[in-house]
Amino acid sequence: MPNLHLYAKDIFRTASNVGLRLRLTALVLAVTLLVLMATTIFINKMAVSLIERSPQEQMTAANSTLKAAVTVWLEGHYSSLGYLASLPDIISMKPERQKPLLEKMAEAFPYMYLVSVVNLDGINIARSDDANQTDYSQREWFRKIRDGGSIAFQSLIGRTSNKPALVVSMPIRNADDILVGVVMFATDVKQLSQQVRSTRVGKTGFAFLVDPDDRVVAHPAPEFSEELRFVGQYPPVKRARYGLTGEMKFIDQDGISWAANTSNLGNGWLGVVQEKESEFLSEQRSFQHMALGAIFAAVLAMMLTTWWIVRRGLSPIEQLTIALQQAKESAEVANVSKSIFLSNMSHEIRTPLNAILGFSQILQKDPTLSPSQRDYLNTINRSGEHLLSLINEILEISKIEAGRSTLHIAPFDLTALLNDLKSMFILRTDAKQLKLIMDIPQALPRLLLGDEGKLRQVFINLLGNAVKFTSAGSITLKVTSERKPDGKIQINAEVQDTGHGIAPEEISKLFVQFEQTSTGIRSGGGSGLGLAISKEFINMMNGQISVRSVLDQGTSFAFSIDLDEAEEGSLKPHSIQTQVIGIHPGDRLPYRALIVDDSEINRAILTHMLRAVGFETEEAVNGIEAIEKYHSTRPDLILMDMRMPEMDGYEAITRIKALESSSERPAKTPIIAVTASAFDLDRQAIMEIGADAYIGKPFRESDLFRTIASVLDINFVYDNEKPAENSEDTADTAGDNVITAIARLPDHLVNQLLRAITNADQDLIIELCDEVAVFDAHLASATRTMALAYEYENLQKLLTPKRSFNA
Repeated sequence: MPNLHLYAKDIFRTASNVGLRLRLTALVLAVTLLVLMATTIFINKMAVSLIERSPQEQMTAANSTLKAAVTVWLEGHYSSLGYLASLPDIISMKPERQKPLLEKMAEAFPYMYLVSVVNLDGINIARSDDANQTDYSQREWFRKIRDGGSIAFQSLIGRTSNKPALVVSMPIRNADDILVGVVMFATDVKQLSQQVRSTRVGKTGFAFLVDPDDRVVAHPAPEFSEELRFVGQYPPVKRARYGLTGEMKFIDQDGISWAANTSNLGNGWLGVVQEKESEFLSEQRSFQHMALGAIFAAVLAMMLTTWWIVRRGLSPIEQLTIALQQAKESAEVANVSKSIFLSNMSHEIRTPLNAILGFSQILQKDPTLSPSQRDYLNTINRSGEHLLSLINEILEISKIEAGRSTLHIAPFDLTALLNDLKSMFILRTDAKQLKLIMDIPQALPRLLLGDEGKLRQVFINLLGNAVKFTSAGSITLKVTSERKPDGKIQINAEVQDTGHGIAPEEISKLFVQFEQTSTGIRSGGGSGLGLAISKEFINMMNGQISVRSVLDQGTSFAFSIDLDEAEEGSLKPHSIQTQVIGIHPGDRLPYRALIVDDSEINRAILTHMLRAVGFETEEAVNGIEAIEKYHSTRPDLILMDMRMPEMDGYEAITRIKALESSSERPAKTPIIAVTASAFDLDRQAIMEIGADAYIGKPFRESDLFRTIASVLDINFVYDNEKPAENSEDTADTAGDNVITAIARLPDHLVNQLLRAITNADQDLIIELCDEVAVFDAHLASATRTMALAYEYENLQKLLTPKRSFNA
């Protein structure tokens, strides 16, 4: 009996467990069947869009491949032609010196069956073959270059080969940039035709190539390319000439419906890939069957897998894998959300800030302002500038994280940069009774190619920290250089201080965003971004930065970067120019400007600034109205906001430039892009759509007129113009002779400064800096910088030993 009782109890327990599993399995199967039904309905609805999307993506990929191949082919040929046009023997316009070079060029490029130099009368004075001279004066490619073009293409049927050929020509200019002749080559397009014929999509899709004159150069059907047939009215080509490339659908003259993808290859060349829409529909049914079969199989597998999981349970490793995948997806979503948030907030903050700074700059010119009103405006302007610098610092880190921060490579003067740094920091070190040592060798290269702005910011961050955390001793900036085997110049820089030092356990915090050491926290200042930004900038320049520190002895930051050496004369001299007060009387007047912005406030700021110096202005609230007024007013300049309703600045600029390219109007209207979004300040993206320059909101009036002068042939009149001082003289005035500079200040001015410092009256200190500038501009700038940073104690120490304070 006891054994029978135990046996019955075991059977009951087993039955209970089996019942629970069966119920769970039944629940999972029911849910799975519902999912299967819902998925089937969804697939039926989405099949058409999926079928359409796939060929469109294939056409886009095919067009990208075609674009890459054609671009390489074209650039390879006319870059060789450009190199040939720059050779001294070609520029000499002496046939006996030119012919050997032309023959070598023809040998190097077998597809070039003729390379020739043509004089300004249209006669080819030198050829790569032995044929007689030919008069090209009436050829279209020759007239385009003679009329000022930089490159010209012409498709034609070869006289000897009776096959399609391409003529590419470029100007020959002497050392004075005067046109002395034209260099050209003629080549068959066999290689292009092969590339085009090999580009296919599906069964009915094909590609073709169109030259700047809307003639088919390469096409799978011989009757098109061999006759160089004109296709200017073909829908994809006609639409592309209005600046509208990409995907489109159209019906040809035979009533056949097509889908096409058009790309702009540059210099007027177009690539077109198209496929019949009927092919989409024929594939749709088979795709539906395949998709539904695959989904049914997947759901069945899911059912079986779920049944097994219910019976066995998830292993710890599987649970951990799922948790990690979910965490990764959450992090990616958060990162995208942050970028979108920062982009939108940048626009929302900069737009009102543009109004604050813009109108404050305008009001500062009002001669009727009382002293107190002018002080209030100065305070508003300085506060706005400070807020803008904080926004820029945070956004710079965000752009670095998003991979959107880029280097702007240009020639710069390293010696002048180091002298500027000395001028900037000598007053601050003197105020703290520190010694500033500039260990700069005489043999240091002067002209280099690099991003001067980012390099300057790294130096300022490192030197600023050194001064901030050093109370006694010295600050040393040591810069050396060495030439590497690849020809680059390695710049090695080190900033040493005798400050508090950093504990070993806190070294790891130095380059982390928003992290501060205990010394930094005790100082009560800083955002914790300076060193993080410096490290990212150095990494962008392919350099390395390191730190060594000993508590109570000091810290040393060192970095090294490789730069190319710039040629003498590549750095343009500049002058110190102040406020623009008008347009030079000798210029053509009046100049008309079209201001395009959906914000009435932004239009009012630009209108007031431009009219104040003599511009006539028109306004538009979006891209559509801008194009209409472009036609009606023919402005000399367009200032285009990039984010607007109905039609934004990107599309408006694209359409205007397309209209100018298709018209015979010789003068093109410069367009300056104006944007309030830091993430839209991408020079390459804006310049690629045709903008001539860009300026970010909020902008300074001086930046606005400097940008206008860079794109418009105009001469402004300034209220004060003088050549920039020699950098070495500047360094002497603001460096070793700081004491002398202070000694030149009148007693009453120093006493006023000391009273203002005692009362912590920042506005009065800033106002007195204007009087200091009369005696020494660099001393005034440094005094203003220290006042804005609230370094009153250091400023007082600097001035007190030089003068007795008469209360």
